Order: sequence, then C-alpha cells, then structure tokens
Amino acid sequence: MYQPHYYISGFLIVFFIICGAVLMLGTALKVKFSGKLKIILFITCGLSMFLGLGITSYDNLKLRQEIGNIPAGKITRLTLIKGDVHKEITDSDEISKLMLQIQSVRDIRAHHSGRVDGFDVIFYFQGRKYDYGFARDSERPYEYWVFNKNIDQKREIGRIQSADFGSLVDYLLVKK
Repeated sequence: MYQPHYYISGFLIVFFIICGAVLMLGTALKVKFSGKLKIILFITCGLSMFLGLGITSYDNLKLRQEIGNIPAGKITRLTLIKGDVHKEITDSDEISKLMLQIQSVRDIRAHHSGRVDGFDVIFYFQGRKYDYGFARDSERPYEYWVFNKNIDQKREIGRIQSADFGSLVDYLLVKK
C-alpha cells in the first residue's frame, strides 16, 4: 500500500507560508533585507511551494494508480456503507462492475462546488484493508469525489465522472 509523503509536502507548504510571511512582514515593517537575502527568501519560498504541491500531486497520482492496479477478480467480498446501511457484496460480477467504476478515478480540476451524498467502499486485497470514501458533487450529478480513508478522510485523491456509478451503488445497497 502506497504511503504518501504528507509530512514532507506539509512541511514544504508551511515553509512557503513562513518565507512569504517574513518577506511581507519585512516589507510592511520596512525592514531592510540585503539584496541577496531577499533573493534567497524569494527563491526558497517559490521552491518550497513548487515542491510541496508537486509531492502532493505525485502522491495523489500514486494513490489513483494503486486503485487501478487492484485486480477486481481477486476481490471476494466488498462492503458498501451509506448512512446506517451496511451491505456485503460477494457476487464477483457485481464487485467487478463496481470496481470498474472505482478504477476510473482521475485527476479532474476542482470547481466551486461541494460534496453531498457520501458513502464508503471497503474491501481487502492481499491482506490489506482498502477503505475509500465517495461523495457526489453538489453541482455535477455524475461526478464523485474520491477519498482514501486509510490515509486521510478529507483529502481528495481524484474524481469519478460516470452516469452509472451512483445508480449502481444505489442498486447494490437495496438489492436483497
């Protein structure tokens, strides 16, 4: 299971904020920095932000690839959770259909919307637990946000755009 570099990227982003604050505060307080120090702070600020965001993007790419590399035929049991409803799915065709949708996760540019109608999918593969959260986009009914809940419940790793995903999940949740 891929382990993201959250601490490194977080540190770099915090370092960017500190460098930026020093530059802005120094300007506001009319502190005279030497020309070299300003350049060093400016370059350090830019590099830390670039590296922090780059590492975050790389981590998300690796997490999406991890989903895509799991052979759906090897998953024998999957649990869907929506609210108080917990549904165990053992039918290999249903698992394959759902995994095909989940594996279509991509990096889709964010827009000004929110998430609604959340649900979770949990399965085990090679002795490891995979726990993913999904939420429908509030403006685009066929777009779903994807979260790797093993690592961070709030950080989106990608999105699924599918007209069939929501109806498949709803069908599986109510099926006897």
